Formats: sequence, C-alpha cells, structure tokens
Amino acid sequence: MKRLLYGLSACAVGLILAAPLGALGYSHDEGGFRWDYDVYEEDGGWTASIYQVYQLDENGKVKVDEYWDPVYDATTMVVPATLPAVGTNEYAVAEAVYDEDGTFLSNKYTTVYGPEVKSISAVVTYVDAGNEGNDKLTSVTIPETVEKVEGFADCTSLATVAIGPDTEFSHWSFAKTPWLKAQGEFVIRDGVLVAYQGNATEVVVPDGVKRIGDYAFYADSNAEMAKLARVVIPVGLEEIGIGAFEGCSALTSVNLPDSLRRIEDYAFEDCQSLAGVALPTGLRYLGDGAFYRCEALPTIAVPGNVKYVSDYAFYCCTGLTSVVLSEGLRSIGGQAFLGAGLAAIDIPASVEEIEGAAFAYCASLGARDWRMWDMAHFTIPRSLIAWKTTLSGSARL
Repeated sequence: MKRLLYGLSACAVGLILAAPLGALGYSHDEGGFRWDYDVYEEDGGWTASIYQVYQLDENGKVKVDEYWDPVYDATTMVVPATLPAVGTNEYAVAEAVYDEDGTFLSNKYTTVYGPEVKSISAVVTYVDAGNEGNDKLTSVTIPETVEKVEGFADCTSLATVAIGPDTEFSHWSFAKTPWLKAQGEFVIRDGVLVAYQGNATEVVVPDGVKRIGDYAFYADSNAEMAKLARVVIPVGLEEIGIGAFEGCSALTSVNLPDSLRRIEDYAFEDCQSLAGVALPTGLRYLGDGAFYRCEALPTIAVPGNVKYVSDYAFYCCTGLTSVVLSEGLRSIGGQAFLGAGLAAIDIPASVEEIEGAAFAYCASLGARDWRMWDMAHFTIPRSLIAWKTTLSGSARL
C-alpha cells in the first residue's frame, strides 16, 4: 500500500499540526537549491518524489529575474539521496484503478489515519528537476535510489551525469545534452530504446528491444528525424511509448510486430506521411491521440483485443477513408475520428458507448460540424447505451 503523507514544511521540525487536505508539499533547502517534494509511506519505508527544484541566491532566496521568473544558471547539481519531513497521522491512500484487461485508469485517493509521525528521512526515488534550458549546467549527480529522472532537456552544456544503471529516463529527460549525445546512436537501457540519435532515413531497431521509450524518435529532440522514412521493428517488441515518433513528418511506413501489446498516447502524432501501418491482432491498448493528425493514413483495422478506441486516436486523419472496427470493441472515445475522410463506417454490436463528437466534422458522413445529427451511412447497434452526439450533449438509447 502506498500512502501520501500530509504535513508541514520540512523546516518545521518538531511541530505536529494538522494540515488541511491538499497541503501535500514539502520544501527543503540544501546544496544551493530548494527542493519541493511529496513524501510517501510504502511497504514500511518513506520515499520522496521531487517535483520542482529552484536555485537559491546568496541570501538563500529563490533566484529570479526582473520578471520574477525563476533563474537557473548553476553549473553543478547534486540531488540529495534523502529529504526530511514532519507531519501528522493523516495520510492519503492511493488505490490504483484498472479496467478488466489490467490497463491502469487512475488513482483513487482516500484519507486514513495512522501512528503519529514527528520526523522522518525519506529516500528520494523520483526527480523532476525542472531545469530545462539551463545552458550553464555542466554536471549532475543522481543518487542510485532514484527510479526515474526528468527535467534536464536543452541543458546544452551538460556533459557529465552520474546516474545509476537502473534509473529510468526518457529521451526528453536529457534531450540535446552533450551527455546524452555521447551515449551513441542507439541508447538502450534494460530492453528499452531510450533514444535514437542517428540520421538514417531507414532505421532497424536492434533485436532484444522490448519497448520503444517515450519520445525515442521525437523530432523536436533530434532534427534529423524529419528525414526518417521507414522503421523496422523486431519481433518481441511489446510497447511503443508516449510520443515515440511524434513529429516524424517524413515517416511513411512502420511494421508493428504481433508481439506488440500497447501503443501509448500520441505515439505517432503528426506523422503526416504515414501511409503504411497495420495494427497487430495482439494489440490491447491504443492510447489517446495515438495517430493524431496522420493525414496520409488511408485505412486502419482496429483488432478485437482493443476494447476502447481512445480520445483523439485518429483525430484529423483527413485521408482516412476506411476503418474496420472489430467485434469486442466497447467504446469509441471523444473526437476519436474527428475530421476523418470516412464515407461510411460499421459499428460492431459490442460497442456500448460513443463519446463526445467522436465523428464530428466527418463531412462525408454528414457531420459538417460538432453536431452529428445528420450522419448518413451510420448504423447504431442495439448494444449502444450512450451516444454523445456533441461535446456536451448525449443521448441515452
């Protein structure tokens, strides 16, 4: 069980006062920085998640510019391995909510009460440094206890990073830093392709890769990705991460192996030339905006193991004229096919809900704006319980 500790600022050691719900954050000054973080109790131990880092001036105040925006110009940063906290016996218990296929949906928080806590030392396990664009930063030290790190993109002088072998990071965590560039063409950690940093127009992903990481081929992190035309993915790949190919505007084809189970949010956003892609039958999850604005995509077949076509999944795929939805699909998300070139579509009998404006602006279907009253070539299955014809309006059938 993971519990979020409510409490006071870490500087108030020894005080035990009830904090209102929502007073989740702690703050601690150390090493020339102010660390803002939350504290959790899990499996009998305490952990800290750093969600913001501010640089301090010579007076111990947060360093700001003339517009009162935080300034980041430190040359070195050492992330503390532990952080202090004090609090009450009031906790938020996070209960993970999954659908019947095991896909994580959200956390449900409830307040509980436990033994009184006066002073603790929490092990840092997550860091979002928020230091993007600090062109003075040259070295960072991350404790090996940290499980995931973010927040150093565009630190164009960052050449030295001390980081444990098991610490997770994405391409965007250290995008455009000399340290990441020095890791080679393929940055692979524990079966995850973290980043591709080459300039080939055709890329063969190495064997053994189980996951293409978040933003691994993101064009904004590597301008050469504007030339990428084809990607060959090996059998054994199970997941394509968030924004993995976002902005690869010249990408025309990518093979998706039968082993693939998940395509995360906006994985192929703005791949405007993508015309050759087939979803494998083993696919189980299709994230929000997975093929957002893939304007050249002509046809797609959603396999039966996908229960939910997520929001914006094929948003503004203007060239999409043919869609096959398999029996087993239960829900079509909001604006999922907005602006698509569909002239007709068959909704399988298993579908129970069509969410807001799913087919809005599909002119060939008769939906000329947000409203979908006049849609032609559209059969409503008997299984349908709710159909939201506009963003806010719905019809229960």
